[in-house]
Amino acid sequence: MKTTNHCKIIALICLLKSVNVVEAAKCQFSSPRTIKCADTQISDAIPEINQIASDYSLSELGQLTLQRTQFDNDQIQRGWLSNVAVPVEQLNIENSTLSTIQPRSFSGSPFGPLLVLILTDTKIDTITSGTFQDSKLTNIGISFNTFHPISVEENAFGSLQTLRSLGLQKCVTHDAVLNMTGPNAEIPSLISLTLSSNDISELSGSSFAGVKNLKVLYISGSKIETIEQGAFDPPMLERLDISSNELTTLPKNLFRYVRGGITIVNNKWHCDCDLVWLKDMFHYYPYYFSHRSFFCSTPEGDLPYQDVDFCPN
Repeated sequence: MKTTNHCKIIALICLLKSVNVVEAAKCQFSSPRTIKCADTQISDAIPEINQIASDYSLSELGQLTLQRTQFDNDQIQRGWLSNVAVPVEQLNIENSTLSTIQPRSFSGSPFGPLLVLILTDTKIDTITSGTFQDSKLTNIGISFNTFHPISVEENAFGSLQTLRSLGLQKCVTHDAVLNMTGPNAEIPSLISLTLSSNDISELSGSSFAGVKNLKVLYISGSKIETIEQGAFDPPMLERLDISSNELTTLPKNLFRYVRGGITIVNNKWHCDCDLVWLKDMFHYYPYYFSHRSFFCSTPEGDLPYQDVDFCPN
């Protein structure tokens, strides 16, 4: 009986040890082809990533997420993930103290097939013209939980001739927009641009001169007070969202090159003679807008534009 109990105790100890080993693992596999690592050093995560890839016979990773992962000197550079044995198609870096991205950090192994890069709530404060050099990214998203202004070098995304979708939230100012998509930038492949929840204040007539093939533009909730004539020329936009800003008026014919899908709600519109053109456009061409009405800011409160005399004299 003692021998039997002794064997049971040994078996239980072995089981507990195996459970502890699993709990100690910082990287976990989830289908399809996704590995998530959290609360670890990048140097410790790499062997676990390779072990999981081997255990599940993965030839490539559809997605690799690094959450609260620590990097040497809070920076990455070319080759920082080169010891990962399988190619990566999408990389997410979340809630990290990462502050510096050296040139070509997303080129070479294992980033040959890398198409999607998502950076969420990091400490990055600068994007240079070399940051994405030699990569083939098609989708980039950079966002923060609270406003964290970043500096964007002129034409920082210009090396990405495959980039189709770009989103920067809670990190962009007027100067960053000009450098990123203005007259001295060129991103001919870009189709969709999201700049919501930023601190842009104004859009100049050349803010989007470098993205001539843009189809979708979201700039809601970005504290925009002024938009100059020509800001949406010449892109033939199919969807434009300027809602929830601090706009009071717009220059006549601002939407002349916009094909539809316009959203202008939740602004403090001063419905006077200068905005009669917008009233007429809304009345005669309602199909250009994504909503049925908009409100005017008046001393009596916000009123539907139909109830306001724009130009009484």
